Amino acid sequence: MMVKEQMMGRLIVYRAVAALIGVFLATAGVSHADEPTQKFGDPAERSLEAGLVELVQNDSGSVVEVRVADCELCDRTSYLPRRDLEVEISGEDISEEDFSVYSGRPGSIVYNEKDYMVFGVYYWGARSTENNR
Repeated sequence: MMVKEQMMGRLIVYRAVAALIGVFLATAGVSHADEPTQKFGDPAERSLEAGLVELVQNDSGSVVEVRVADCELCDRTSYLPRRDLEVEISGEDISEEDFSVYSGRPGSIVYNEKDYMVFGVYYWGARSTENNR
């Protein structure tokens, strides 16, 4: 009878440990799911600095091409933009209507090396629409 009690005791301990592991894994999964998606960090993502970053727009104002010049590390002079292209100057979003104001300035592009699609254009310098227009 003593052996049976010991086995029952071990079974209860194993179940308790398994339950604790399950709770830990469930909590870790939930906390990880709540984290925001990181913008950068994919090994295929690359950032380049260029002396000139030009946004080429179609008639409806959408960016259809990102051109760069004075860029020592750039593999090409023309890149395709993603649909959700982010364009900023000094950390502030630029509206599509103001792209032509900032296009052609020095800046950085962030793109995916696998498909050469640009998802971020970041111009340098202070934003002051009064002085730039």
